[in-house]
Amino acid sequence: ELESLTIPNSVASIGQNALYSSGIKKFNGKFASEDGCCVIIDDEIIRFAVACEKTSYTIPDKVTKIGYCAFDGAKNIENITLHNNVKTIAYYAFRYCNLSEVTIPESVTNIGHQAFNYNNNLLSIYCKPTTPPRGAPTMFTSNSDTKIYVPMGSVETYKAENYWKEYAEA
Repeated sequence: ELESLTIPNSVASIGQNALYSSGIKKFNGKFASEDGCCVIIDDEIIRFAVACEKTSYTIPDKVTKIGYCAFDGAKNIENITLHNNVKTIAYYAFRYCNLSEVTIPESVTNIGHQAFNYNNNLLSIYCKPTTPPRGAPTMFTSNSDTKIYVPMGSVETYKAENYWKEYAEA
């Protein structure tokens, strides 16, 4: 039932999953994003306040990595905007959100295991990189209605790439 969390300046680090599965609506203090929605350490989103009431979220410009389980369980999130500074989308980063569409920016080089899994309304994934990001098993939802769009000149490369080929139509 904890709704907000203030992280004092004396905190040097936060361990993986320390803020996982919380009902927090807002973070305050050290490591809190300007809007209080995220904990950001060294340009990595460690955790999003999954109980916040936002349905859309734009990743802050300074973020280069969406961390392990960062948005996992943020069921209110229907739209996420990733900018061209994001390089890594870690394991389970957006699992159990309510995304309907995702655009993977050109800058992304890695997408982790189940990064977008269990987004049952996810219908469109737009991959901007011409070289497929390094993937992982079941990085996207298993919804059979989901379509993945890649740059026209990269279709065959994506179809041949490990973990991407499982999403290619015959």
